[in-house]
Amino acid sequence: MESIAINITLAELWRKYNLNPIMYYNWKQKLIGVRMVLSGSSKDKINKDLETENESLKSITVEQTMAIDAFKKTLETGRKV
Repeated sequence: MESIAINITLAELWRKYNLNPIMYYNWKQKLIGVRMVLSGSSKDKINKDLETENESLKSITVEQTMAIDAFKKTLETGRKV
């Protein structure tokens, strides 16, 4: 927050507080993860998106299965003639 208030670069803050940039980015990723977990809406949206995709894939599977069955019947009918 200090860098926002007085326009200090991250590099200057890292030097001032003797922080490793890798440590900073690790903390940042953990903070983002905690915020996503705390905001249940993100999790609900992800679940809803996955459910929608799952339904779409099920529909595609049904269509392909029906097409394969129709193709097999066509082949069987062709052999009998």
